[in-house]
Amino acid sequence: MATLSLPAYSFAENLYVYYPSTLKPNIVQQKIQASAGDVTVTVFGKYSDFSMKAATDKPDAILLKAEKTQVLAGYSVVQSALRTGGQPEKYVLLSVDKPVDPASLTATMTIGVVDYNSREVMQSFVGTMIGKTAKVKYVTKVEDLLPLLTFQMAQGVVIAESDLAFFKSKSTQNLVTTPLKVTGNVAVVATKGGASGKSMQVAKKLTEVMPGFMGSVQWKN
Repeated sequence: MATLSLPAYSFAENLYVYYPSTLKPNIVQQKIQASAGDVTVTVFGKYSDFSMKAATDKPDAILLKAEKTQVLAGYSVVQSALRTGGQPEKYVLLSVDKPVDPASLTATMTIGVVDYNSREVMQSFVGTMIGKTAKVKYVTKVEDLLPLLTFQMAQGVVIAESDLAFFKSKSTQNLVTTPLKVTGNVAVVATKGGASGKSMQVAKKLTEVMPGFMGSVQWKN
Protein backbone atom coordinates (compact mmCIF):
# COMPACT_ATOMS: atom_id res chain seq x y z
CA MET A 1 0.00 0.00 0.00
CA ALA A 2 1.31 3.43 -0.92
CA THR A 3 0.66 6.24 1.55
CA LEU A 4 1.05 9.86 0.44
CA SER A 5 1.82 12.66 2.91
CA LEU A 6 -1.16 14.98 2.84
CA PRO A 7 -1.88 18.46 4.23
CA ALA A 8 -3.49 18.73 7.65
CA TYR A 9 -6.87 19.95 6.43
CA SER A 10 -9.66 17.50 5.55
CA PHE A 11 -10.45 16.51 1.99
CA ALA A 12 -14.05 16.32 0.83
CA GLU A 13 -13.97 12.74 -0.47
CA ASN A 14 -11.82 9.63 -0.40
CA LEU A 15 -11.11 7.22 -3.26
CA TYR A 16 -9.47 3.84 -2.67
CA VAL A 17 -7.96 2.10 -5.68
CA TYR A 18 -6.87 -1.48 -6.20
CA TYR A 19 -5.92 -2.80 -9.62
CA PRO A 20 -3.13 -5.37 -10.16
CA SER A 21 -0.94 -3.35 -12.50
CA THR A 22 2.67 -3.54 -13.61
CA LEU A 23 3.09 0.06 -12.40
CA LYS A 24 4.10 0.78 -8.80
CA PRO A 25 1.15 1.94 -6.63
CA ASN A 26 3.07 4.84 -5.05
CA ILE A 27 3.90 6.24 -8.50
CA VAL A 28 0.28 5.93 -9.63
CA GLN A 29 -0.95 7.54 -6.42
CA GLN A 30 1.36 10.53 -6.65
CA LYS A 31 0.46 11.13 -10.28
CA ILE A 32 -3.31 10.93 -9.84
CA GLN A 33 -3.29 12.85 -6.55
CA ALA A 34 -1.66 15.79 -8.30
CA SER A 35 -4.78 16.19 -10.46
CA ALA A 36 -7.42 14.94 -7.98
CA GLY A 37 -8.37 18.28 -6.44
CA ASP A 38 -9.98 17.82 -3.01
CA VAL A 39 -10.32 14.04 -3.37
CA THR A 40 -7.82 11.98 -1.35
CA VAL A 41 -6.58 9.01 -3.40
CA THR A 42 -5.01 5.90 -1.87
CA VAL A 43 -3.65 3.24 -4.25
CA PHE A 44 -3.05 -0.25 -2.89
CA GLY A 45 -0.63 -2.89 -4.11
CA LYS A 46 -2.39 -5.85 -2.46
CA TYR A 47 -6.06 -6.79 -2.41
CA SER A 48 -5.85 -7.88 1.24
CA ASP A 49 -4.64 -4.41 2.26
CA PHE A 50 -7.30 -2.75 0.11
CA SER A 51 -10.21 -4.83 1.40
CA MET A 52 -9.17 -4.47 5.05
CA LYS A 53 -8.79 -0.69 4.89
CA ALA A 54 -11.88 -0.15 2.75
CA ALA A 55 -14.02 -2.21 5.13
CA THR A 56 -12.74 -0.16 8.08
CA ASP A 57 -12.51 3.33 6.57
CA LYS A 58 -15.49 3.11 4.20
CA PRO A 59 -14.18 5.54 1.55
CA ASP A 60 -16.64 7.43 -0.63
CA ALA A 61 -15.66 5.46 -3.73
CA ILE A 62 -13.57 2.45 -4.71
CA LEU A 63 -12.03 1.37 -7.98
CA LEU A 64 -11.09 -2.27 -8.33
CA LYS A 65 -10.54 -5.08 -10.79
CA ALA A 66 -13.94 -6.46 -11.48
CA GLU A 67 -14.47 -9.38 -13.81
CA LYS A 68 -16.35 -12.17 -12.07
CA THR A 69 -15.82 -10.45 -8.72
CA GLN A 70 -17.96 -8.75 -6.13
CA VAL A 71 -17.58 -5.29 -4.66
CA LEU A 72 -17.45 -4.62 -0.93
CA ALA A 73 -20.65 -4.69 1.13
CA GLY A 74 -22.52 -1.39 1.02
CA TYR A 75 -21.15 -0.31 -2.37
CA SER A 76 -22.93 -0.20 -5.72
CA VAL A 77 -21.24 -0.18 -9.12
CA VAL A 78 -21.73 3.13 -10.94
CA GLN A 79 -19.19 2.78 -13.77
CA SER A 80 -17.57 -0.16 -15.56
CA ALA A 81 -14.49 -0.21 -17.77
CA LEU A 82 -14.11 -2.26 -20.94
CA ARG A 83 -11.23 -2.32 -23.37
CA THR A 84 -11.30 0.36 -26.05
CA GLY A 85 -13.92 -0.44 -28.65
CA GLY A 86 -16.25 -1.90 -26.04
CA GLN A 87 -14.37 -5.19 -25.91
CA PRO A 88 -14.30 -7.23 -22.69
CA GLU A 89 -11.12 -8.16 -20.87
CA LYS A 90 -9.75 -11.38 -22.37
CA TYR A 91 -7.57 -13.93 -20.59
CA VAL A 92 -4.92 -16.39 -21.70
CA LEU A 93 -2.99 -19.21 -20.10
CA LEU A 94 0.68 -18.30 -20.48
CA SER A 95 3.28 -21.08 -20.63
CA VAL A 96 6.77 -21.82 -21.94
CA ASP A 97 7.39 -23.51 -25.32
CA LYS A 98 4.18 -25.55 -25.36
CA PRO A 99 0.57 -24.30 -25.02
CA VAL A 100 -1.32 -25.73 -22.05
CA ASP A 101 -4.78 -27.13 -22.71
CA PRO A 102 -6.93 -26.55 -19.59
CA ALA A 103 -8.63 -29.86 -20.26
CA SER A 104 -5.29 -31.65 -19.84
CA LEU A 105 -4.55 -30.27 -16.36
CA THR A 106 -4.24 -32.77 -13.54
CA ALA A 107 -4.08 -32.58 -9.75
CA THR A 108 -0.27 -32.72 -9.89
CA MET A 109 -0.06 -29.58 -12.05
CA THR A 110 0.06 -25.98 -10.83
CA ILE A 111 -1.37 -22.82 -12.37
CA GLY A 112 -0.38 -19.35 -11.14
CA VAL A 113 -2.75 -16.40 -10.77
CA VAL A 114 -2.72 -12.97 -9.13
CA ASP A 115 -4.75 -12.95 -5.91
CA TYR A 116 -7.00 -9.94 -6.55
CA ASN A 117 -10.14 -10.76 -4.62
CA SER A 118 -11.38 -12.88 -1.73
CA ARG A 119 -10.23 -16.48 -1.82
CA GLU A 120 -13.80 -17.72 -2.33
CA VAL A 121 -14.29 -15.48 -5.36
CA MET A 122 -10.87 -16.34 -6.77
CA GLN A 123 -11.43 -20.08 -6.47
CA SER A 124 -14.72 -19.77 -8.30
CA PHE A 125 -13.25 -17.53 -11.00
CA VAL A 126 -10.17 -19.68 -11.61
CA GLY A 127 -12.31 -22.80 -11.60
CA THR A 128 -14.48 -21.29 -14.33
CA MET A 129 -11.39 -20.53 -16.43
CA ILE A 130 -9.32 -23.70 -16.08
CA GLY A 131 -11.45 -26.21 -14.18
CA LYS A 132 -10.91 -27.29 -10.59
CA THR A 133 -8.39 -30.09 -11.07
CA ALA A 134 -5.06 -28.26 -11.02
CA LYS A 135 -3.52 -26.69 -7.95
CA VAL A 136 -3.55 -22.89 -7.87
CA LYS A 137 -0.57 -20.83 -6.77
CA TYR A 138 -1.59 -17.30 -5.75
CA VAL A 139 0.79 -14.34 -5.99
CA THR A 140 0.22 -10.73 -4.93
CA LYS A 141 1.67 -8.91 -7.94
CA VAL A 142 1.50 -9.34 -11.71
CA GLU A 143 5.30 -9.48 -12.04
CA ASP A 144 5.44 -12.35 -9.51
CA LEU A 145 3.88 -14.67 -12.09
CA LEU A 146 6.93 -14.76 -14.34
CA PRO A 147 9.25 -16.52 -11.83
CA LEU A 148 6.69 -19.31 -11.57
CA LEU A 149 7.38 -20.08 -15.23
CA THR A 150 11.10 -19.31 -15.15
CA PHE A 151 11.75 -21.69 -12.25
CA GLN A 152 9.19 -24.27 -13.43
CA MET A 153 7.03 -23.82 -10.35
CA ALA A 154 3.88 -23.80 -12.50
CA GLN A 155 2.86 -25.29 -15.82
CA GLY A 156 1.16 -22.04 -16.74
CA VAL A 157 -0.11 -18.72 -15.39
CA VAL A 158 -3.39 -16.92 -16.01
CA ILE A 159 -2.96 -13.35 -17.29
CA ALA A 160 -5.07 -10.70 -18.95
CA GLU A 161 -4.29 -10.66 -22.66
CA SER A 162 -3.54 -6.94 -22.29
CA ASP A 163 -0.55 -7.83 -20.05
CA LEU A 164 1.06 -10.16 -22.60
CA ALA A 165 3.39 -7.49 -23.99
CA PHE A 166 4.75 -6.83 -20.48
CA PHE A 167 5.67 -10.49 -19.96
CA LYS A 168 7.31 -10.79 -23.35
CA SER A 169 9.34 -7.66 -22.69
CA LYS A 170 10.65 -9.13 -19.41
CA SER A 171 11.50 -12.65 -20.54
CA THR A 172 13.75 -14.31 -23.12
CA GLN A 173 11.79 -17.54 -22.85
CA ASN A 174 9.55 -18.79 -25.65
CA LEU A 175 6.25 -17.69 -24.13
CA VAL A 176 3.12 -19.10 -25.73
CA THR A 177 -0.56 -18.64 -24.93
CA THR A 178 -3.79 -20.58 -24.81
CA PRO A 179 -6.96 -18.44 -25.06
CA LEU A 180 -9.43 -18.84 -22.21
CA LYS A 181 -13.17 -18.53 -22.70
CA VAL A 182 -13.91 -16.33 -19.69
CA THR A 183 -14.15 -12.58 -20.28
CA GLY A 184 -15.34 -9.65 -18.20
CA ASN A 185 -15.02 -6.01 -17.25
CA VAL A 186 -11.57 -4.50 -16.79
CA ALA A 187 -12.55 -2.63 -13.62
CA VAL A 188 -15.46 -0.98 -11.83
CA VAL A 189 -16.03 2.14 -9.81
CA ALA A 190 -18.41 1.65 -6.89
CA THR A 191 -19.82 4.16 -4.41
CA LYS A 192 -21.86 4.23 -1.22
CA GLY A 193 -25.38 5.22 -2.14
CA GLY A 194 -25.54 7.99 -4.70
CA ALA A 195 -22.61 9.97 -3.33
CA SER A 196 -19.09 10.75 -4.48
CA GLY A 197 -19.46 12.25 -7.93
CA LYS A 198 -16.03 13.85 -7.55
CA SER A 199 -14.37 10.57 -6.60
CA MET A 200 -15.99 8.82 -9.53
CA GLN A 201 -14.60 11.38 -11.95
CA VAL A 202 -11.12 11.11 -10.43
CA ALA A 203 -11.29 7.32 -10.75
CA LYS A 204 -12.18 7.58 -14.42
CA LYS A 205 -9.39 10.11 -14.93
CA LEU A 206 -6.85 7.48 -13.84
CA THR A 207 -6.82 6.06 -17.34
CA GLU A 208 -6.04 9.48 -18.79
CA VAL A 209 -3.39 10.55 -16.26
CA MET A 210 -1.73 7.11 -16.09
CA PRO A 211 -2.62 5.25 -19.34
CA GLY A 212 -0.23 2.44 -18.48
CA PHE A 213 -2.01 1.66 -15.20
CA MET A 214 -4.96 -0.29 -16.65
CA GLY A 215 -4.18 0.01 -20.32
CA SER A 216 -6.57 1.41 -22.91
CA VAL A 217 -10.15 1.40 -21.63
CA GLN A 218 -13.50 3.06 -22.14
CA TRP A 219 -16.10 3.61 -19.41
CA LYS A 220 -19.79 2.81 -19.41
CA ASN A 221 -22.63 3.22 -16.90
